[in-house]
Formats: sequence, C-alpha cells, structure tokens
Amino acid sequence: MLKNDSAFAPFMSTSHSLSVGLNPLGMRTASEQLFTTLLPGMNVVTLRVRYYSFYCWLLKNFYAERENASLGEFRKHIRMSEFLMALIHASSDNSQGIPGITVATEVVNEGGDIIDIAKSATPGGKNSGGYWKGTLGALGTYYVASLQEMGLIAPIADKPHFYNITKKEDSDYICGETLADAFEASIGKKCSELFCKCVNVGQVTFNELEDLEHAFQSHDMQEGEERTLLRQMLLQEDRPASGMASTMRKETIYLLLRYFADNDVESLSELEYARFIYQQFKQGKVNSAAAVGWYAYYLNDSRQFEALNIFVDVLEKLRESAMPGGWENIDQFAERMSDDVCDEMGIGNELLDELLDDWDSIEVPESKMSKAFYQMLDNYVQNKEYLEHKELLNEFFHDVRNDALDSFEVLEDKMGMPFHDYVKMFLTDYIIYNHYTEAMRKFSQNGVPTQKLAIENGYVRWLDGYFSTHSSPRINTLYNFVSDLRLVENYKLTADGVELLKELAK
Repeated sequence: MLKNDSAFAPFMSTSHSLSVGLNPLGMRTASEQLFTTLLPGMNVVTLRVRYYSFYCWLLKNFYAERENASLGEFRKHIRMSEFLMALIHASSDNSQGIPGITVATEVVNEGGDIIDIAKSATPGGKNSGGYWKGTLGALGTYYVASLQEMGLIAPIADKPHFYNITKKEDSDYICGETLADAFEASIGKKCSELFCKCVNVGQVTFNELEDLEHAFQSHDMQEGEERTLLRQMLLQEDRPASGMASTMRKETIYLLLRYFADNDVESLSELEYARFIYQQFKQGKVNSAAAVGWYAYYLNDSRQFEALNIFVDVLEKLRESAMPGGWENIDQFAERMSDDVCDEMGIGNELLDELLDDWDSIEVPESKMSKAFYQMLDNYVQNKEYLEHKELLNEFFHDVRNDALDSFEVLEDKMGMPFHDYVKMFLTDYIIYNHYTEAMRKFSQNGVPTQKLAIENGYVRWLDGYFSTHSSPRINTLYNFVSDLRLVENYKLTADGVELLKELAK
C-alpha cells in the first residue's frame, strides 16, 4: 500500500531461495540430447545393471500372487523389496549404487536381532519418506523410464501408475518376462521364497540377510543365463522413440572396451573417454554413427564448459563492482571486458577471419575468460571439416539444436566482424541476456529461481555466484554395467571383455 508516494504497508509474498541450477546458459541441453541417444535405456543414477532383472522379477511376483491389487499395495511391494535389497547389501563391501543404502547401513549398524523392514520402507504406514521420498521408490524415481526404454516394462493401459513386465510373445527384444525368469533361476527357489517371506512379513533377521547376500549380490553376478541375457540386452538394437533402427549403445560399448584396451587407465574419467573418441574419430580410426555422436559431444561439452568459465568470470566481476548498488551499464561493462580480452591476447583491430588465418601466432592466454574464448575459437580451427560430419549427425540425432557444430556456422557468419566486437556480442547476447532468458524460462515452468544476475533498463547487477562443470554423459553408468557383467575389472579388460571386443570389431 502506498500513501503519499511512501510504502505504508509491506508487500507480502512467498520468499524464494536462489537455486544453483545445472544449465544456466542452456548449452548443456545439446550434450544431454546427444548422450541420451548414444546410451538409451540408462541414466546417471541407474548404477547397477542387475536392477533391470531384479525389478522385472519383483513385478512378476507382485501380479502372480494377486488377482486384484490397489495402488497402495503396489507401492508397498516395491518399497519393501527395494529396502530389503539395500539391507542385503549394507554389510557388503559392494554397496555403491544401491538405492536406499545410506538408511539401510544405519539400520544394520544399529544391531539387534530382527530388522523391521516396514519401519524404513513404509514409515507410519505411509508409502513415502523413510529410505526414499518418492512413493514408488527408486523404481519410480530412477528406473521406470530406463526400463521402458529397454522394452522391459510398460504402463498398464487401464490402471494409471501401474507397470508390468513385457511378455515373450510381444517383442523380438529381450523382454521383462525373460529377465524375470532368469533372475528367479539365478537366485534359486530357496532364496526366492525367503526374500518374498521377509517382504510379506516386513521383517528380516541378520542370519537371513547373510543367507540372501550371495544370491542377490548386484556387483558380482555369477556366470549364467541372467548375466548372458543382461549382456545381450545391452548389445541388442536400440529402441529409439523415432523408430529409426540404431545400435548406438552397442557401438558405445565397443568404443569403451577399445578405450580400456588402448590406454593404461587407473580410474575412469568421462571427459578423457570422450576426448579419446574425439581424437580417434579425427584420426579416422573409428567412423561409426556413435563415434560421430561422441565427437560432437566432446566439442559441445567443451563449448558449454568454456562458456560457463566466461559466465563465472562475468559474475565475479559484477560481484566486485564499485558502481552504486552494483549496477553496471551492460554496454559499457561488456566493452571493458572485451578490451581486456583483446589486450591479454595481443589483438588489435583484426577481423575474425584475419585472426583465424594467423591463429598459430596467438599464444594461449592465462586469464579464465580470455583462455575460454581462445579454446572455443581453437575448437573451430581444429575442426573446420565439421560440415563433413554434420549430415551424419543430423541423420541419427534429429533433435540436437544449438550444439557446437551449429555454433561453428554462427561463427562463420561473423568472420567479417572485428574480434573485439565479437567478444562484446558474445558477452552481451550469449552470456548476460541468454542466462537471464533461460532463468526466466525455467522459473515460469517450475517456479524455481536460478538467476545469477538481475537486469533492468540496460543495467545488470550480481545476485549469486556459480561454478563451471562438465556434463555427465552416463559413461560411469556404462562402466558399472560392463564391470558387473565381468567384461572389465579394475579398468582392465577381462578375458570375456577381450573376446567381446574382437567380436564387435568385426
């Protein structure tokens, strides 16, 4: 309320805390589109391949014992089973990537004679909270989309929020029923009945956990039909939403095995893997559609990372601003930063094409922002043949837009522009205004504020900081899968891995 142009009463509104946000410039989206196509059926949190067969087995058991079921019973069955699986792994050295393992470990460490599964799986009789917030557990949060993409489960048409396994007669792919039966055979009748008994009663003893541990171990599957089927599942043809036949996942597995065969690796770096494929592709040593995708991914991740470095530096300079209220005139602010970049790189009034024609004479600058501009331009200089690959990229990756290869075309349109003006344009349009637009778009969709700067009447000021990160392209997930299937051990190929590499190379 205003009275005589003065605030007479406070404005009441909900207070929102600023969120970090994972994609402040919107450039990570192209990378996500690429690795989603390259590794369909998995994501960065589906960390153990045996959960694909485990969930199929859970669903088959649920429907086998009931003619009718409520949604509450369905959720309870999944949550109780998931938490029992976590309890089984809690005393094991191999518990990484197990949903609910933090709470399960705490419960096991408390000791006692009997563990109340329901206390953490359905606290207070509710299907939420406890070991997992979501009502359908990790299945609903992490695995449902991946299992559907693999063709293992499907929603039931007349029962919203219910899922069931796919049947053998409905598909030429590895189906949910086949995996469920293989899991049952793998664990054996005795352990199957014991697991189901514990879920139904809602309790388990430590002796029973010990009896179940070997059969239900997710990281060290024994040789047998289940392990063979899971391997075939990963190597079979993809099921892309577009309906276009592809073998991206299979080709990526080949590239990963080749990476371990050609390099002495002590730990897995997703960036190093992507760089290896990028270099192999440029040298003509690999030329599959997946190799083109990883080539484009590497360039795009480099672009978004360097753009984030520029963004972080812009925010730091705004935070340190001595202007009244920290408000900087955008045009003048970008002009000063462009001057600094040109000075650090020893560039005067050269046009972009003149600069790139003499690129070898430019030394790598030291400051974060200048070095980022140098790297983005160097990526273009080192990949002027990108148009030769773009047609194949568009053929298999239809939805990818605003990626690094597109940015090369934009750069070519600016060749007659002075480098100083290009830097100023990039800072203004691709960093300041682009971030603000992206943050407002996200806020309109989910109500979460992620903006790091405020803009008003041609001025900008600092709101919050940020840090640069690379995207995570699911290679760590794929490594877990091939490790669980005993194709790789301690970042070295096993005998099975060597044999599979030979088969895939044919």
